[in-house]
Amino acid sequence: MQRLSSRWTFFHKRVFPVLWFGFLVFAVVLLVYQGVVSRQIGLFVAAILPLGFALFGATLFKRFVFDLADEVWLEGDHLLVRLGQRRSLIELSNVSDVETKMIQNPARVTLALRTPCFPFGEFISFVPVAAFSLWGVVGGDTVADEFMRRLSASRRSA
Repeated sequence: MQRLSSRWTFFHKRVFPVLWFGFLVFAVVLLVYQGVVSRQIGLFVAAILPLGFALFGATLFKRFVFDLADEVWLEGDHLLVRLGQRRSLIELSNVSDVETKMIQNPARVTLALRTPCFPFGEFISFVPVAAFSLWGVVGGDTVADEFMRRLSASRRSA
């Protein structure tokens, strides 16, 4: 069995959102305290600005992070996908398209399925295992690249 998804998925889905919203709560508490002490902080800075950051973060997390599969494993001609406590075994022949977005953070691979699969639906997205570089650019062959080559080879032979 070969792992296709990154071990950092837990950090992206669970730890970073807590840090994001925790920092916002800390900032609001600090701003309210400072506002009470100095009476110079306006409503915009103390309430509306952190609320805007909270909405911005919630929108980004919902769109790009919370739908990621926790684990994706390549096992022969099947994918074993885990999202929370739910697991699903998906045949490679059910994958109709693979889309990679390596420039965004976290990087993302989305598999389009011919037949929707419970509980994932028509698409499965995950953070691929990738080489780390100082600037966040993925270099060399990634597991996603190898998976796409294997998928195209299995389509040619079928």
